[in-house]
Amino acid sequence: MKTPVLLFVGRSGTGKTTLLVKIVAALKRKGRRVGTVKHFKHDFETDKPGKDSYRHFHAGAALSAIVSPRKLALVQRLRKPPVLKDIVKAFYGEADLVLVEGFKRQKGPKIEVLDRNKPVCRPRGDGLIALVSDSPVEGYLQPRFRRGEAAKVVQFIEERFL
Repeated sequence: MKTPVLLFVGRSGTGKTTLLVKIVAALKRKGRRVGTVKHFKHDFETDKPGKDSYRHFHAGAALSAIVSPRKLALVQRLRKPPVLKDIVKAFYGEADLVLVEGFKRQKGPKIEVLDRNKPVCRPRGDGLIALVSDSPVEGYLQPRFRRGEAAKVVQFIEERFL
């Protein structure tokens, strides 16, 4: 069975991460195994300078893993930009649902989180299935949830994807 993927998009600073954290916690309490992916435009570090695993990777390893009895972290040098469906297929097979923050140009169902800025998704054609905004958005007919209605967003996700 294919793992469902739902993208949360919106401009920087609109509250996507805050909403996702609430949704993940609520779904976990309901016994769901949720995976997340955070798209980041810039480079990042996952390890501490000077640690053995950091030194392995920075010596030139193409792949480097940090493994303990309860966790695994893999860092891989990429030859080309990653494809979301390949990431989900390779690493998220045990998840009931994958929630993605970012990848706004990616095809797939999206919930856009808005503040007072113009939406990044068009009313039709971008996979937009819902909005999270404290104000109505002119021209958009998708269901709209207020910022404080994370529980209603969770119910919407369960009904649509789980």
